[in-house]
Amino acid sequence: MGHIPTGIAGAGTVGVLLARKKPAVWSIAPDATVFEAIQLMADKNVGALPVIDNSRLVGIVSERDYARKVQRLVSIRLRVSAQGSAVPGFPA
Repeated sequence: MGHIPTGIAGAGTVGVLLARKKPAVWSIAPDATVFEAIQLMADKNVGALPVIDNSRLVGIVSERDYARKVQRLVSIRLRVSAQGSAVPGFPA
């Protein structure tokens, strides 16, 4: 591995880092809406949620996943708006 910045190097192991946090783990089901996931992350002040189906980890959804999707939609909206067309589902 490469050089680790001093501030990060002092964190130790992942276990040590987790021990400093609250023990609660918040998760979401795969059939939950994206809005529900975002709302739960905001309510619990977490940046990601494990996606659990029948006690099995099937994925992870994060704020970053949503931010990228929003960025793409805004980019499309701006391009289409510049061309004078409307995007279905977006106000003009």
